[in-house]
Amino acid sequence: MIPSAIVYTNPFTVFPANDEANTGFLDMTKPSTSDATKPSEALSTSKIISSNEKPLKMNQCHNGPCPSCSTQIILQCRCGKSSKSISCVEAIEDDPIENPFRCKQKCKTVKSCKTHQCSRICCNLDSHQCNLVCGKILNCNIHKCEELCHSKFCHTCSLFDQEIKCHCGKTVLKPKSKCLKILQKCYFSCKREHECGHPANHWCHNDDECPPCTHPVSKMCVGKHMSFDVPCHVKIVCCRQGCGKFLPCGVHTCQRSCHSDSCQSFDQKCTQRCNIKRYKCGHKCNLVCHGSEPCPVTTCEAIIKQQQQLECDDEYRVIQENKNLTQPFSINLDAPRQLPTVYTEFLRDYAKKNLEFVQTIERQ
Repeated sequence: MIPSAIVYTNPFTVFPANDEANTGFLDMTKPSTSDATKPSEALSTSKIISSNEKPLKMNQCHNGPCPSCSTQIILQCRCGKSSKSISCVEAIEDDPIENPFRCKQKCKTVKSCKTHQCSRICCNLDSHQCNLVCGKILNCNIHKCEELCHSKFCHTCSLFDQEIKCHCGKTVLKPKSKCLKILQKCYFSCKREHECGHPANHWCHNDDECPPCTHPVSKMCVGKHMSFDVPCHVKIVCCRQGCGKFLPCGVHTCQRSCHSDSCQSFDQKCTQRCNIKRYKCGHKCNLVCHGSEPCPVTTCEAIIKQQQQLECDDEYRVIQENKNLTQPFSINLDAPRQLPTVYTEFLRDYAKKNLEFVQTIERQ
């Protein structure tokens, strides 16, 4: 390393290497160690070597901090296979741990298992340990090796040399036969106790939980309307009757079929019509439910049937006069009138010639 010192043209004034020289500029607040040259005179005729702990570069002496170093340096990637030229400032500001320079070359080093390759980008690992699961079939020809990938032979199956029993203990798989996967069914009844207290009606099994209990029990529907015979594991029973529970309005009841959830949501309002009778006409209010509040004063829109005496016109007078005339003779004017039958000349001649045949047709 170049010794850090400030050298003046005056041969009698030399500043040794100290903190001022290492910073790259002269501290003018301190007096010179020699009276031969004043600081102002020294600045006008001096050349210094500026350090700042970066690659050295010769500059004219100046006030304030030194400018950034513009020297180009060669930076290698973390795997050492590639390099690039960057400025000294970028190299110092770059974080080699959090954001290191990486090339795009893929590592092809064979891992410890001697089967898989590394395939990392710009790999800087010293040892390439394989972290994959082996997955090879064990000596039982059923189970797979669950250890990390390795180059040696897989271990023997741990279930191969053990006596295997089912949950109830009545079905036993002897050693050296096969592994647990062969022991799939035990044809004895399950002996586990259920929370409901009913006996199990299924075969012995190795599952952690028993199948749902199917013992028939009588359960009331959620609306408390009627009871049903259902399997024990069924928790919610609903019938087809109407719910009938009072809504939050306190006036109407739920019109839905029997259900387990709430009749209406928290922010929902009753949309049924008010059935309270009006004080004057006696018809229903028929407005949207307003709860226990008094019915608003509105015009009744109910349609009614009422008989009233209408004023007669000319057509009605004619009908009334005809009715008065025919009433003594018991003639019904409303009955349909039968017009005389008209026969054609051809039909009359044919009837005269074939009277028996025509009479037969009339009788039919």
